Amino acid sequence: MSKAQKKEAKRAAHTERRRLKRKQDNKNKRLARQEARKNILSGMTRQERQEYINNEREQEAQEKERLEQRLADNLEHGNLHICIALDFMDDMSPREKNSLARQIQWVWNDIVRKPELKIKLDLAPFAAGCPFEEDCRRFGFVHWKMNYRPQSFHEEYPMERVVVLSPDAETALTQADLQDDRTVFVIGGIVDKTVKRNMTKDLADQLQACCRRLPIKELAMSMNPILNINTVAEILADVKFNGATINDAIVRAIPPRKVNLPDRQSRKLRRAGEEHSPESSSNPLISSNSFSDSSSEESEVPVDVDAPVDVDASAGVDVPVVDGQ
Repeated sequence: MSKAQKKEAKRAAHTERRRLKRKQDNKNKRLARQEARKNILSGMTRQERQEYINNEREQEAQEKERLEQRLADNLEHGNLHICIALDFMDDMSPREKNSLARQIQWVWNDIVRKPELKIKLDLAPFAAGCPFEEDCRRFGFVHWKMNYRPQSFHEEYPMERVVVLSPDAETALTQADLQDDRTVFVIGGIVDKTVKRNMTKDLADQLQACCRRLPIKELAMSMNPILNINTVAEILADVKFNGATINDAIVRAIPPRKVNLPDRQSRKLRRAGEEHSPESSSNPLISSNSFSDSSSEESEVPVDVDAPVDVDASAGVDVPVVDGQ
C-alpha cells in the first residue's frame, strides 16, 4: 500500500470512528431526554399527563410555525444577503460536489436557522432538477429555505451591489462594506484537492465587480486564508448582527487547529528541527518567522481527517485536503 493509500485509509477509519461516536452521543442525549420526560410524567395523574402532552405538541407546532414565517420573511427582507456561487460545478468531481453540499448544509443548519439572525441566502446558479440537487438531498435539501437562482450571480444582481469575497483580492473587507443591507456578498463554492489561485478574483475582475478578502494577513495569523463557506458566513453574521469588529469575528470563528502556531507545526518540520538543534526555540525550522504569509503555500498545514475534501468558502478557490480552508 502506497503512502497516499495508507493516509487515505487512516482518514477513512478516523471518519468512521467520528461518525459512530456522534451517533452514540446523539443516542445518549435522546435517551437522557426521554428518561427526564418519563420522570416528569410519572408523577402526574392521567389527566395531567394528557394536558402536558397536548401542551408540548401545541408549543412545538407554534415554534415551527414561527420559524417557518421568519425564514420566509428572510428570503425577501434579510439584512445580510449571501449568495453561494456555483459557477464552477463542471470542474468538480462527484466527491467534491458532495463535500460542497455538506458545506451548504452547515450554513443552513448552523447559521441561517438561528432565530436572532436575519440572513437571506441564495444559491446561484441552481435550477430545479439539476444534478447538484441530488447531492444536496443527502443533507436535508427538502428542508432548506433558500432562494434558488436559475442564473449566475452576475446575471441575477446589479453588479454595483455585489461584493465578491476572494482570498486573492488586494483590498481587505471593512466594517463599512457591511453597512448597506442591499449588498450581496458572493462566496465562491469550489472544492478541489489542489489550490488554484485567483479563480474568483479573475471572475470578479472580468465582471468589474468589487472584490474583497478577509483581513487575515493584517491579523498576522500564519494560516491559509481560504476558509469554509460556513466560517465566512459566520464571520459576516457576527459583524452584521452582533456588532463585532471583523478582526474579532475572524478570531472567534476560526478553529484554533487551523492556525499554524509554532507549537502546532507539522511533525516532519519538528523532527527536522530536532535533528539540527537540541533547542527547538533557536531552530529556524520551527520558529514563527519561518511560517510567514510569503511561505505559507509551501508549508505543510494541519489536516483535518474528518473532512476529506474541503470547500473554498471565501473565494471560489480550489482547496487542498485541509479542514475549512
